[in-house]
Amino acid sequence: MAAQSLKTGRNNLIGVIASDMRNPHNGAFLSCVQAVALERDHFALAGLSADDGERETALLNRFKALRVRGIVLAPSRGGEDYARRISDTGALIVAYDQKIDGLDCDHVGLDNALATSMLTRHLIELGHRRIGHIKGRSRLWSAQKRLEGYTQTLREAGISVDPALIADGDYDRDTSYQAVIRLMRGPTPPTALVTANNDTAVGTLLALRTLGLDCPGDVSLTSVDVIPNSELITPQVTAVSQPVEDLARLSTEWLFDRLEMEPGETLAPREAMLAPKLVMGTSTRQI
Repeated sequence: MAAQSLKTGRNNLIGVIASDMRNPHNGAFLSCVQAVALERDHFALAGLSADDGERETALLNRFKALRVRGIVLAPSRGGEDYARRISDTGALIVAYDQKIDGLDCDHVGLDNALATSMLTRHLIELGHRRIGHIKGRSRLWSAQKRLEGYTQTLREAGISVDPALIADGDYDRDTSYQAVIRLMRGPTPPTALVTANNDTAVGTLLALRTLGLDCPGDVSLTSVDVIPNSELITPQVTAVSQPVEDLARLSTEWLFDRLEMEPGETLAPREAMLAPKLVMGTSTRQI
């Protein structure tokens, strides 16, 4: 690659930036991006931002110095200042998962509003009316859309949205654990919960067990994203799964579409939101 770079002025390298690899979702995504890159005679370099904006910017600049041709980026936040900082790096980017408002780039992600809508509707059909939501990191587009899907589905069913049943889980197991402890000790605890991701669901399960509550006997539980090795967990949490391989493949192919454009050729920013799939477990019940 070094010799090729000297001869052609470029590397056959693309970059991938995600938050971390503790969540198996990110590992599966990276594996698929790597496979697509190899099919195109490219290699994918991975960088981990730890949801730190400055580290993310440093990675983008380091990739630029290495002549990385384009980057599949899982953004750590949103907002105009963030979009401007990303744009100033001059990197060719396809945004994966999180949408960056104010930045003209392709975006591939999950239909997040549909994901929580499917879970909320499932719980309503089981007779639940006090349905709580352990939401994700507020600054992220995905968390905002998941909250939107939950609230809109309640309203469509004629159920008032009670802010006291919404807690901030920050997409984090420990934060979610504490949030659920407080929520379930409140005066009118929910009979069912929609959690924003699999880490949130794990924290929620731990909190319910700490409180001596049975799931689904006392509280029904659902999650966006399947918990890894969920078949070994009792109860197996009812969840919506993301089509990770499809998301990864499309993100990478869209990046190569732009890398292969002829000089002067233009292509408007594209967006694709793929549908989740409901995976029934044993964590919900009729009331």
